[in-house]
Amino acid sequence: MFELWQYDRMFVKRKDRNVTARPPCPSGRAVVLTDNVVYFYNKLIRSEMNNPAFSFLLLMMIMKIYTKTGDAGETSLLGGKRVAKNCLEMQVIGELDELNASLGVVVTQFELQKPAQEICMFIQMIQRDLFKIGAELAALQSPLQDMVEKIDTTRVLQMEKYIDMFWQTLPELKNFILPGGGLVGAEIHRARTVCRRAERQLVDFSKKISLRPELQMYLNRLSDFLFATARKVNHQDGVEEIVV
Repeated sequence: MFELWQYDRMFVKRKDRNVTARPPCPSGRAVVLTDNVVYFYNKLIRSEMNNPAFSFLLLMMIMKIYTKTGDAGETSLLGGKRVAKNCLEMQVIGELDELNASLGVVVTQFELQKPAQEICMFIQMIQRDLFKIGAELAALQSPLQDMVEKIDTTRVLQMEKYIDMFWQTLPELKNFILPGGGLVGAEIHRARTVCRRAERQLVDFSKKISLRPELQMYLNRLSDFLFATARKVNHQDGVEEIVV
């Protein structure tokens, strides 16, 4: 086993030799590595030595799931900034995490049929986008801010196409309807409410730090997409909507 430590720079320690590298580490804690991981790390780090985003993400992949550094109610953002777990940044990131998990439940509830598979694949793309949004928020005001992959309006336009396509096949909506229906439709409605909560937290956070408008646009359109998708699924399943 190896131990990876950071003081003023990073050291990869071994009994018979010391290998020194300089990638940034998210904190000063030790990271226990296996032989094959250290080989992989040392092989790739030579070509990516000046890419801090690569170095950090590599460490995220290989470090232990438990670090004990959050036992006192703090956690690390990208770049190593320590924050309280209930700060605005973490509130938004936590809501995005819950939204992502809710969408995961939706995917598992869909039946394996061609139309459902298409929607499942699209929802999984959205799940990946939510990770990108979370990473962007976690990297704000850090050296990694310009290095993380960011969403654009591409998915928003795709969601709008789905919404328009679904809406043309659905009964005209003249009243509020009760969230629910079949199991899949109900789970999509639940995910929609989590999305709205994440959006509200994002708006609060935007009052503190300037954010790209694409982030709020994405969550706003996502809730609309989920509402239209829930109605479409219930309609396909022959579930009648209950008017309030």
